[in-house]
Amino acid sequence: MLLEWGVAEADRLRLPSYLEATEQGRPLYERHGFRAVGKLVTDLSKWNGPADADVVLMVRPPSEP
Repeated sequence: MLLEWGVAEADRLRLPSYLEATEQGRPLYERHGFRAVGKLVTDLSKWNGPADADVVLMVRPPSEP
């Protein structure tokens, strides 16, 4: 899985990781060590979309060696 590769590479380089997830995808990322640090709400009605689109802002520190 691409996510597993990315997490392993970030650990190897000792770098934190950041991503934006949907609420539906959040549990997957939490299982890989990410934690929610905020939420971004965008009003898409300006572009004929749904009123609000929410994304969860998530970070993951590198694992200890």
